[in-house]
Amino acid sequence: MGLKDAKIKFIEEEEEATSGKKDESKSVIKWTEDDQKNLMDLGNLELERNTRLENLIARRRKEIDI
Repeated sequence: MGLKDAKIKFIEEEEEATSGKKDESKSVIKWTEDDQKNLMDLGNLELERNTRLENLIARRRKEIDI
């Protein structure tokens, strides 16, 4: 393998590596404002759930201590 062949192989490998990165950055599904709102709503629901669970745990600990 000569120097010219090595350069060609190197260039081809670089192109393959960069083309893979470009494909990963393209999204198949477009993210919409509704999607973002739904995600935020889920986050709020999770916070509310955690608060209720913390209150429940605190009440049960209090009952055990009595």
